[in-house]
Amino acid sequence: MSRSDQLQETLARLLEAETGDLRALAELAGGDPATFYIGTSLKGVDVRGQDLRGMILPNLDIDHARHDVETRIDEVAEAPPWAFSMFPLVYVSEADLEPASFDRLRSLTPYLHDEKDREAFLSAAEQQNGPIIVLAWEGVSQAARAVAAALKARDHPYVMVIMESERSFAGAMERRWTMPVIGPVLSVPRVSRVHRSRMRVLPPEGVDALGVLWELWHDRERLFRGEDAFFVRARGIGPDRQVDAAAQVFDRMAIMGVAVSNMSLVAPLHPRRRHGVGIDPVAKRLLRGRTVLEFVPHWSRTPFDIGVFGDLSRLRHTSAAFYTDTVAASLSRRGLTISGRRGHTTLLLNDTPVRLVGDDGRKREPLKSDLAPSLDMDVTDVHTVVVSERADLTMIVGQLGYGELWATCRDVMALDTDSPNLWIVVAAQLRRVSRAMGGQPKQAYLAWLLRCAFRRDAIELRDPWPLIKVLNDDHFPDLYELSISYLEPARFGVRARLKVRARYFDSPLPQGGLSLHLTVDPDGITVQEGPFAR
Repeated sequence: MSRSDQLQETLARLLEAETGDLRALAELAGGDPATFYIGTSLKGVDVRGQDLRGMILPNLDIDHARHDVETRIDEVAEAPPWAFSMFPLVYVSEADLEPASFDRLRSLTPYLHDEKDREAFLSAAEQQNGPIIVLAWEGVSQAARAVAAALKARDHPYVMVIMESERSFAGAMERRWTMPVIGPVLSVPRVSRVHRSRMRVLPPEGVDALGVLWELWHDRERLFRGEDAFFVRARGIGPDRQVDAAAQVFDRMAIMGVAVSNMSLVAPLHPRRRHGVGIDPVAKRLLRGRTVLEFVPHWSRTPFDIGVFGDLSRLRHTSAAFYTDTVAASLSRRGLTISGRRGHTTLLLNDTPVRLVGDDGRKREPLKSDLAPSLDMDVTDVHTVVVSERADLTMIVGQLGYGELWATCRDVMALDTDSPNLWIVVAAQLRRVSRAMGGQPKQAYLAWLLRCAFRRDAIELRDPWPLIKVLNDDHFPDLYELSISYLEPARFGVRARLKVRARYFDSPLPQGGLSLHLTVDPDGITVQEGPFAR
């Protein structure tokens, strides 16, 4: 039986257990109750009526747990030194990084050392049986290099984790030749655009990278195909979370201008979503994964839905052909066939052709518009769907003026044979628009959806005239604000709560603004007044 099958079988036993006794659950999982919970967060656990004597529970705060007079626990229960040597030993080369950065890793109890504790770190490494990690940023500091050299000289297994900006990640391999770093190296491109000199906390993707290394430390040979690797992960939205997450990773790598095949895929086992166990074949095909590693995350219930480890030595600059071929092959897995020459397809959505352009999308400038009433058009006026990794909100809004609906791989992955419908692409776009930063493009996109509802006579308001005046105001982006306060994904659509507010007092809107219930599904769009029940 494989390690993955063993994990799934153990997980199933725990989920079906009719007891909450910590000792019994540890035995059911095949562990030693005395040491099973070392490193596990026990905040808020129910230990009423339980005899926990003889069990080492360093993370149990009895004052924040549900207990009663029958709860029995040792006054002092110290973990043996060998137990803590399994936790990550992390050297933080950035002295100004705040300890709060590692709050999500509290159940792992990592050792943190700055430049002043270099000798203490190297001394602790002598007794370490678990991960040894040197954490650095692009332009690796001399302190991080010195620690890595010392670990290499002492023959300690370690990994240097380098937090990269997305802009600098594409040149990671070139820098390895001009500025050698003692490896192995795990490069983690970060989403945040804040310069590292002003960043005081470790980005979430860095926390997840440390967590995955801890969980899969003894399988790291399968993560690192060569000496150096990179890690990218995402959390999905909607019913097909893994496919959505895989599409996000694929689009993000395409935007960074890099590609690699035969990557190792990592997927957390979600205890409360047993149907999420395993890798969706569409997600695996999209990321061209060869190896799949699953694990139970101890630092978070749902850190992400899918992640990739790729070999940096096989990193290459992507091309439009790579992007379009991969998207077409993944769509075919969903029963949608795209044929013909690249960029010319036969796939139709409501008689609308789909064109794949890939990286060529960056060569076309968006339409210059005031992002106001110029987008007075319906989805039926769209004559082409263009799939490109460059389909951000600015490009989408600008190209609508040309009669083109631009979409990313993530948007079209919501399609399948049961719903080859243009409105499904719009619903998928709305999912990511809801999480996008505010600004004129987001305002224009949401206003466009409301105009579509008016043109289709699919809007139900007691008095529609205030909203009509708002949408047709030449100064709409400056005077009004549209925002999504809640979004609920469905199988083939979304429901959202849309708020319309005025930025000034003398407006046609009622006091407090308008609260709208917006639904996008294969039948189109409908808008009703008032919130909806969750």
